[in-house]
Amino acid sequence: ATAGQCTVTGMELDPTAIAKAAPFCERVLQADLNAPDWPRLLGDRTRFDVVVAADVLEHLYDPWRALQQMVPLLDAEGYIVISLPHAGHAAVVACLLDGDFEYRNSGLLDRTHIRFFGLKNIEALFAQAQLKIIEVRYVVIVPEETDLAPHWAALSDTARAALRSSPYANIYQVVLKAVPLEREGATISLIPELAPQPVPKPAPVPEPAPSLKSRVGAYLSPAAKVMIRKGFGSIGIKL
Repeated sequence: ATAGQCTVTGMELDPTAIAKAAPFCERVLQADLNAPDWPRLLGDRTRFDVVVAADVLEHLYDPWRALQQMVPLLDAEGYIVISLPHAGHAAVVACLLDGDFEYRNSGLLDRTHIRFFGLKNIEALFAQAQLKIIEVRYVVIVPEETDLAPHWAALSDTARAALRSSPYANIYQVVLKAVPLEREGATISLIPELAPQPVPKPAPVPEPAPSLKSRVGAYLSPAAKVMIRKGFGSIGIKL
């Protein structure tokens, strides 16, 4: 319960998981984070240096409210650590393109996941809780090494190449550290804005090549031109 000089309080719903976690915690409370009043189980004066929700929010009906409820649990210097699976991973998109969004017992399509987050959605999740992200780490796994690899393999080479072109295609999980907005420091963006690209100038339209008539006429005197017109006119050709 004090490994790493930490005193740990755990919250878990499943009795089997509680029994497994108990040796590592000072106490483990049986709690349903879908219930609106779960923070009361901790007591009104409980404050923590760190609140950790590792792969938790995606299992909740209202992860936005649950994250908001974690903020008052922090002490003056406390912070929140959250990990979330990234729904924008190329393997998940491959499942959609393959027409088979199959829920599994684990992984990105764990059957108990009821909320899915892209990087912009994660940013919005923290912003609505009045939190700012101050540190981020990405767990990177290529599609071929995920449990969804068969769906990836079913795509054409062209489709796989298109999915790989996303700079976020291999982000499997996002781990974030966040603090209340009033703390000093800047918020880290998960999707940095791209530098504006110069607008290419349109290619000049080539002028049409001069006609044979104009090219020949450039070398003739006015008198010669008159004589030629009369000659061709006599045979019914107008120049």
